[in-house]
Amino acid sequence: MPSRRGSTSLKVSRCESSVVLDDETHLVAHLYGCTKLDSREIRTLLKRAAIDAQLHPRRIVVESFGPGSFTACAILAESNLTLHTYPERDLVTVHVAVCNGSSLLAYESLKKELKPREEKLVTTPLWLSEDISDGLKLIYDCKEVLVQKRTSYQQVTIATHKEFGKLLLLDGSLQLATSDEEIYHEMIVHPVMLSHPSPRRVLIIGGGDGGAAREVLKYQRVDQVQIIDIDEEAVGLYKQYLPEVNGTIWSDPRLSVSYLDGAAFLRGARDWDVVILDSTDYRSGLSSALFKEEGLDLLKCVLGDDGLGAVTLCQTGIDDQSNRLFKPIRERFLQARLYDAWIPSFAFRWGFAFLSSSRRPIGSVDAMRKLRMLKVQTRHLSGRNFPHFGLDGDGAVF
Repeated sequence: MPSRRGSTSLKVSRCESSVVLDDETHLVAHLYGCTKLDSREIRTLLKRAAIDAQLHPRRIVVESFGPGSFTACAILAESNLTLHTYPERDLVTVHVAVCNGSSLLAYESLKKELKPREEKLVTTPLWLSEDISDGLKLIYDCKEVLVQKRTSYQQVTIATHKEFGKLLLLDGSLQLATSDEEIYHEMIVHPVMLSHPSPRRVLIIGGGDGGAAREVLKYQRVDQVQIIDIDEEAVGLYKQYLPEVNGTIWSDPRLSVSYLDGAAFLRGARDWDVVILDSTDYRSGLSSALFKEEGLDLLKCVLGDDGLGAVTLCQTGIDDQSNRLFKPIRERFLQARLYDAWIPSFAFRWGFAFLSSSRRPIGSVDAMRKLRMLKVQTRHLSGRNFPHFGLDGDGAVF
C-alpha cells in the first residue's frame, strides 16, 4: 500500500524504487523483451550509461555472433560494463562491475533505453529502496525477487523479506507486505461495511491483489462484489504469487472482476451500497483521475444519499498531504471522516477517508458488537484500534 494500491495504480510519496547492492560494485540482471538495437546503437547506449554513472569509458568492443547476437563491452577506467544478447530467448544479460559504487546508476541508464518487458535481478544480497520524501528513503533488505515484470501499465515486483514476508511493489512503490497486509485491508473495509445497515452490492476500484475483496466477502449478506482493475496481467501475477492475500476468493460466485479504467466505469455506475477506492498513486498514477474534482464528483453521484465509501490516501505524519487530499473530499461529503492506522512495513501511519453524504460512521462499541453478531473474523481490528471518528460508542458526535 504505501503508495497504494491495486493496479489502477499507490502510491503516495513513495515512488521511484531502485536496486542497491551490498557494496554497490557488481550487478547482474536478465532483461527480457528489450528494444532491438544494432551494434552502433549499442555502442552509443554503453557510452551514455557510463557517462550517466560518472564513469570513464576507455574503449567499447562489440563482437557479433550472428543476427541480433553479440557481446558488447565498455572497458572503463573503473572496470567494465557488459551486455550479452540471446535472440533465441529474447534475452539481454547485463553485467556491471565498477569500483566506485556507480553500478546502479549505469544499470538504470541501460534499462531506461532497453525498455525490458521483464526484469530479473540475479545479484544477491538485494535491497529495494523507496524515496518517501526529500531526504527520506526506506530500504528493504530482500532475500529474493520472485517476479519482476512490466505489464502494459506498470512494473510489478514481488520479492521476499525476512521480517515482512512477501513484498508487492508497483512501479517501485510498496503496496503491501504479507506480514501485515490485513491491517490495511481490514481498516479500509470494515469501518465502511459496518457503518452501512445492509450492504448488498460492493464495488472495489483497484484492489486487484484481492485483499479488500477477501474482507468484504466475509459478510454473508453481501450478494455481489465487483473488482474494477485495469491491469489483467498484474492480477494474474497476484493470483500466482500472493495466495496468502487472496486465498480462495476467486472461486466465490459473488465475486466478479472486470479489467477496466476505474474512472470510466464510475461514469456509468449506479446503485452500489459501498464503494471502496483501493487504488494507487493519487498524484500521477493510473488512478490519479479519481482524486481530481471530476473523479470525486463521479464518486458522489454513484454513492447518492445512502451509499458509503472508503478511500485510501497516503502516509500521515510527515507533512500535510493527507489533509490536502481530504479537503476536496470533505467539501463533497457531509459525513466524511479522516482516519489512519499504523502499518509496520510502511514504517508510517496510513491515512484513509470514510465518505457519506448522510450516514455517520459507526462507533467502536457498536462496531465490535456488530462484528460478533455477523460472525466476521478479523486478525487486527478490535475495539482498541477501531477508528473512533470523533464518536462515542453509540455513534454520537462528541
